[in-house]
Amino acid sequence: MATQERPASRRVAWLDSQIVRCNHRVQRAAWRAERAGLLARQGHLEAAGREIADLHEEFDRQPLPEVSVGLYLAEAWMAYFSNLSPDARAKVQRAHVLSEAAGLTQQRALSSAWLAHFDYVRLEVEAMANHVHEALALAAPEAHATRSRACLVLANAYHLAGRMDLAQPWYTRSRQHAVAEDDPMTLSALIHNMAWHQALQSVQAALWGEPGVATSLARRAVTSAGSTHHFDLYRDVVSLPALIQVAIAMAQSVLGEPAEALALYEAHAPQADAQGLRPLRALVLADMAWCCHQVGHVAKATHYAEAAETALVFSQHADDKALAHGRLALVFRVLKRSRLGKRHEAQSGVHQRAHQDLQHRLLSALDGLVPHVR
Repeated sequence: MATQERPASRRVAWLDSQIVRCNHRVQRAAWRAERAGLLARQGHLEAAGREIADLHEEFDRQPLPEVSVGLYLAEAWMAYFSNLSPDARAKVQRAHVLSEAAGLTQQRALSSAWLAHFDYVRLEVEAMANHVHEALALAAPEAHATRSRACLVLANAYHLAGRMDLAQPWYTRSRQHAVAEDDPMTLSALIHNMAWHQALQSVQAALWGEPGVATSLARRAVTSAGSTHHFDLYRDVVSLPALIQVAIAMAQSVLGEPAEALALYEAHAPQADAQGLRPLRALVLADMAWCCHQVGHVAKATHYAEAAETALVFSQHADDKALAHGRLALVFRVLKRSRLGKRHEAQSGVHQRAHQDLQHRLLSALDGLVPHVR
């Protein structure tokens, strides 16, 4: 049976047709840079890298703003969608500065939306709110790529703040713009982010004594992750493939399937770590320790728990630290090392309170912004 052809996005197909027909050197190069960026976001890094190298060879001696902005963005996505590299933000910042200086309003809006994304990742709350505002204020109505990304940032921020009621309309807006653009990468990100939110929240509910909520969230996480896998396979999105497998493993652990979770962790966690999941390494290792204990591998459980303690230095966000310490508290308790268990339990509470403070800051930063940008 012949394999089904995976459809290119309408934007990539449109760019291909325009590039072939275009006789204007600068416009053609700008479209080539945009196409390279889209290929990078989709995970086709070699093809994107070749296009970027060719454009540098052609324009580095006499750079032009229209081309340079596109190259900065393409290089940012090359860095980010290979291993979530923090270097990506510096490239987007250069695109933002140059597009503002050159009066390239729509490129500035797109750069602002992605700066908001990186601000969110780094939990720089006020900067995130300012960049979202700028992106949506400048973006043309048909600037779907900009609007889908900015709306996704708002959705994620409200979700992290514990206000799914406020997040859901922005998830819907982001999806609508991504569909209008036929942007498989953002559509994939929407499902992927939801799976991760649900997986992490299921661990939190399990640790904080809400087993029914934990089970419901974990089942939804597995469903969302399965949707991500099938969507990515159909639309040829191949960026960061191991991350979703780790989310599934985390949900399976909560669902009482430790052997299945451990198999996924051991198959995919090293690759996920290399793809940018290192800030969650402590939680992943702690959960691997929990799974090992559940299946009777006490020596491996001890090994992974001690490795998780070492990996805590890579943790960045308070909620992730709270979950890692919380899981370690349980692991050391069942390993009969109660002093360590109590220490991690106390640390989990400290970081949980810090996360609650962050949630208040997020809501405060976004208060008043939303009515203005709608």
